[in-house]
Amino acid sequence: MVGCSSHKSSHRTVNDHMYVDLKLPSGTLWSTCNLGANNPWEIGDYFLWGETKPKSEKDTSGYVWGQRGNYVKYGEVDNKMTLDAEDDAASVLWGDKWRMPTNEELEELKKYCFCLKVRNYKRTGIGGQIFISKRNGKKIFLPVDGIFGHYWTACLCQSCGCVHHHYFIYKPRYKRGKTYSFGVQSKCRFREMRCLIRPVMSKNE
Repeated sequence: MVGCSSHKSSHRTVNDHMYVDLKLPSGTLWSTCNLGANNPWEIGDYFLWGETKPKSEKDTSGYVWGQRGNYVKYGEVDNKMTLDAEDDAASVLWGDKWRMPTNEELEELKKYCFCLKVRNYKRTGIGGQIFISKRNGKKIFLPVDGIFGHYWTACLCQSCGCVHHHYFIYKPRYKRGKTYSFGVQSKCRFREMRCLIRPVMSKNE
């Protein structure tokens, strides 16, 4: 996998993948690209939660950790609420410094960044959300596939157990000259559904 090719001179790299320091309180460093993408505007690959191989829409092989109501790992069966490194697609595919973000880190991203919806990022025809740091003005772009952009976190929802926290980003809808859009929100989703991953890294690593 080749690292993101956009703006290489202005970003640092780890394991050939670029990141941005948004000066967040936690020190979390955000990748400039989704897992499986080569450019910030590319969607990248979809993954089921806790699987480390991409999952296409036509793949009918099932979920590696069992079936809903009968999972063999994570949740009530072992009280693990956060992915182990060996089940974290970002860690496995990009190296052990990289990982999937926690729900708290996504909340932090929303809190300490201005969120700007765009429908044609850098004339690529791709819509999504730009997060601009309130602390240093640096930014990252999270693309959407069509209308929605579903992004996994590494943590299960405490109240639901078998349902994983995720963020989703609406692309603005334009109808009869009016714009209909929603902000970045936190929801829960069944773990055997397909979502995108934006890798992060801790600053002290």
